[in-house]
Amino acid sequence: MAATEASPASTEDVLKRVEAENVEFIRFWFTDILGQLKSFAVGRDELGSAFEDGMGFDGSSITGFNRIEESDMIAMPDPGTFRILPWRREILEGLLTQDDFSYEGTTCSFGPATAVPRSLQQPHPPIWVAARSPDTIAWALKRGYNLLTTPWRDPFSRIQKHHEQVMQIAAAVGVTKPPKLAVSRMTYVGATDGDALGSR
Repeated sequence: MAATEASPASTEDVLKRVEAENVEFIRFWFTDILGQLKSFAVGRDELGSAFEDGMGFDGSSITGFNRIEESDMIAMPDPGTFRILPWRREILEGLLTQDDFSYEGTTCSFGPATAVPRSLQQPHPPIWVAARSPDTIAWALKRGYNLLTTPWRDPFSRIQKHHEQVMQIAAAVGVTKPPKLAVSRMTYVGATDGDALGSR
């Protein structure tokens, strides 16, 4: 990361810089108990509440964090560690979809480069984007990407509301083709209902 960059002193400083530099996504970085780097991203509209209340994530998916029945965890961002990283979405898109991709930017340049392993499917297989915030959903829909939500533990009615939100955003950004939306849900199995409910 940009070690020479001065760290913002407060939450307000971070929010102002995010707005001033038109940062659309903020990535939370942390390590598992083995020191492996892990992360997840949120849209800038979620950052303010993340500073106040933290951001929930599935701890059971991180080695050594929590068992599946105790998987809900909260990540609390530290404003003093905020950095603007020298890469952009078009770099990731280019590496995913082009055989020889070059980039000339103000903070980094490279080329030609190819991501490996390469997909054998031609044309390139559909790209799925994990999207829950309105900004992320709009960005993915405008590029024709499919949407993948994080696991739901809520009733189907909330999933239905999320689908309605996706369709409203699609209409707002001018997407006429209905987007594909994948939802993963956890299923608990037991000999009785009580066994299944107790395994959560």
